[in-house]
Amino acid sequence: MSLMQPFKLLIIALFVMGINAPLQAQILSWQYENIIDDNYQSGANPDMVKDAAGNLHVSYWNKEEDRLMYAFRQKSTGTWTTESIANSGSLGYASAITVDVSGNIHLAYIQDQSGRAYLRYATKAGGVWTTEAVMANDIGVYGADLSFPTYIHHSLDIMISAEGKPVILYFDGKVQTQVSCPAPIGLVYNNYELDMNLAIRTGTNTWQVSGFADIPDRKATGCLADGDRYGEFCRIVPSGGGKYQAVTNSFHNHDLLLFSSEANDLSNWEFSRIDSTNRQYIVEARHFRESFDYIDAAVTQDSILHITYGLSTFYGLLTSEPTRRTFYYAQVNLNKLGTPGYTPYIFRFLPNTVYRSYYSLAAHSKDSVYLTYYSVPDRKLVVAYSYNAGASWQNDTVMQVITNTSTKTLVHGDSLFVLTYEADKDYLILSSRKRTGTAWRHENATVSETRGNYMSSYMVRNGADDEAYIFFNENQVERFYYGERINQNWSFTPIDQAGKGGANVAFTQNTQGEPCAAYVFTRTAELRYAQRQNGTWFTGLVDGSSDPREVVLTTRGDSIHICYFDLSTGHLKYARAGAATGPWIISVLDSSSAIIGQRPNLFTDDAGTLHLSYTDAFKAILRYARKPIGGTWTKENVTAAGNYNPSFSSVNVTSQGDPQIAFRDASDNTIFLAEKISPTNWAINEVAIGDVTNLIGSPLKLIIDTENRPWVLYNYSSNHDDLRLVRQDGAGVWNPVSITNNTAEVSNVFDFHLLGDDFYILGKKNQEGYFGLGMLYAENGVRTALEAEFANQNLKVYPNPSSGNTTFEFSLNTADHISLTIYNLSGQMIYSVTEEEPLPAGNHQKNWNAENIPSGVYLCRLSGQKFTHYQKWVLIR
Repeated sequence: MSLMQPFKLLIIALFVMGINAPLQAQILSWQYENIIDDNYQSGANPDMVKDAAGNLHVSYWNKEEDRLMYAFRQKSTGTWTTESIANSGSLGYASAITVDVSGNIHLAYIQDQSGRAYLRYATKAGGVWTTEAVMANDIGVYGADLSFPTYIHHSLDIMISAEGKPVILYFDGKVQTQVSCPAPIGLVYNNYELDMNLAIRTGTNTWQVSGFADIPDRKATGCLADGDRYGEFCRIVPSGGGKYQAVTNSFHNHDLLLFSSEANDLSNWEFSRIDSTNRQYIVEARHFRESFDYIDAAVTQDSILHITYGLSTFYGLLTSEPTRRTFYYAQVNLNKLGTPGYTPYIFRFLPNTVYRSYYSLAAHSKDSVYLTYYSVPDRKLVVAYSYNAGASWQNDTVMQVITNTSTKTLVHGDSLFVLTYEADKDYLILSSRKRTGTAWRHENATVSETRGNYMSSYMVRNGADDEAYIFFNENQVERFYYGERINQNWSFTPIDQAGKGGANVAFTQNTQGEPCAAYVFTRTAELRYAQRQNGTWFTGLVDGSSDPREVVLTTRGDSIHICYFDLSTGHLKYARAGAATGPWIISVLDSSSAIIGQRPNLFTDDAGTLHLSYTDAFKAILRYARKPIGGTWTKENVTAAGNYNPSFSSVNVTSQGDPQIAFRDASDNTIFLAEKISPTNWAINEVAIGDVTNLIGSPLKLIIDTENRPWVLYNYSSNHDDLRLVRQDGAGVWNPVSITNNTAEVSNVFDFHLLGDDFYILGKKNQEGYFGLGMLYAENGVRTALEAEFANQNLKVYPNPSSGNTTFEFSLNTADHISLTIYNLSGQMIYSVTEEEPLPAGNHQKNWNAENIPSGVYLCRLSGQKFTHYQKWVLIR
């Protein structure tokens, strides 16, 4: 018997015994509504450099604000800070960053003004950014029709000279005699001006611009009358002894060019061709068969120049070689340049892997080389590495990712770093591992979805309309916003001051029906309170002498109650006031441990009693506190020290006033429910379990319905993009509940509400092209029974069980648009197809081959305009 046979027999037995029995899963009809969008593209085209201490400095572009941004990672703590370098409109789509021996940061970037590109320089000294123009004139446009803007290219690099002055290498597309070329001209032999330039900052803080020698055109058209797009992609690196190496491309000549400077002389350069003999110089209708793309380069201490570059038929019409994505690695021994018979080592990577600028290079020595590239077909970021000078290569997948800009690779000591823009999550990710090869670790380098990283909400039923209210932060302008959904329309109002930083927010409604919020200003370490009174917002200070974090808020009558963790003391604090204007009475609620009060959650029952759950991080204990009207706080342990490692928790109360707490055990990624069964005892039962790769229950939310059934909504993914819901039945069994139509992947930061019988989930969107806040809702969801009569004979599935190839058979009384969707028992959609045209009345069949789907029990749903049919289906591999 094979290892798979026992599992198959179990699935068959379950299927045979339970074909007519209730299937323990709940199918709800969810709908999605957009709240607010974010499309910041915060992290495009990053450049990265390390300083002598191993700290990382990153420049990148923020699309929405059109800003050049800077991120700093301190090596000793691993913490990131980000800031704007220049005002809106400064672009910085292309930028380059370096750092001098004193730790001062230097940047070159391109500014767009009415479609013209201007070269700019920025530096930070004494904690203040200053920017300046490198030259008064723009650096032009280029292309056959003179409409291709220079500012969209990665044709930019910066370094610090031996004299400590910044040097910028850039492509100048502004040629005075350049004219549009209406038609191809014949093959000619001309000298083309090299349009790669140097800008050097002198001792008088002025910029001196110089060019390179002319390069003869070997065989090309004269479409650009006075330029060959030399420098369109370029890199400059120091090579020791006061010498520098500038690498660039010749578009028309199909040459990879190297310019080597004299020692301590940036005005004299020796020219050589690295890779040109195997290029084909075929011209057809102004288009060339191959063209150089993005270039990256590095020099190691053994005087070896390492280069990676791409070749593309993106501009060409010939199809004899069916690829546009070939890229190469070249190794040049600088000490042998000019030696008769010396040829640089060149290795060609397989085609159809990367496209244009999605790759970068780092090298530790002649033998140890690392190339990061993006594999387009399977959306993987891969490091190709060689430990024998490029003679052979191995591939190491960094992660599955969607990206659309360049990467950056660095080697520091025994560590390898890769910086990647994650397009579907809209942030930069720094990945690192040991050079010799260990597991990759990933961390967010930037905060991208700038709206709603901290969000809280409440909902009110007003007649036939369910009104939603949210309070959230906006990272880019560092301000809080209030949003309300009235008559199904959203509106937003800025609250309090901008530029103070924001972290943590709690939001609710007082007994007068007015919205009120507690939140934190991180730059001033203030706990603040905001409340709307007669249509006007009032804001004020609650606590300015603590370092508040993790705020929770509730109201009771006219009183306001706030609990929060004080980072400066490591204790749990409690603030209350009789009115919005205070005065606030602040006390320490719990100081019984070194670090106590993290992850608090606060709930007020119908009698006005406050219920609070929180963690003792030092002793690994889940704690519970209770305060009735007119009474004092009583506190107790829910778990014994060390039995669990509680992190996130959510507290609620049954109709009998008995508290329940859902919490996450961070040690093994398990969710538990703790129920108060006597004055001194808590019963703890398992709700759901994950694995070591997932952050299950980070965070989670507990709701108890009118029938005292607990529901737990939680994240289930290391990337926070998978939301799951479970419900406990009368027998104490936890059953999965579907969350379908989660097209924007609402998760990570969320609130869970029950109005009457309707569920609402408000939170952040986390899917490619969807950023900001969204809402999911399921009408009459709490009343949807577990599917006791799930099987519907109007939908037949066979073979059932199936090994892959499956037929779905159904009949229609009238012509109808139909859709077929298949879910697993967690409610995740694994397959969906919708007919664009209505199917006629009669019998129909749909065939499907369930490739790459694991064995298990699945739910099939066939929907038309006036019907929905369900059927169970078992897959056995």
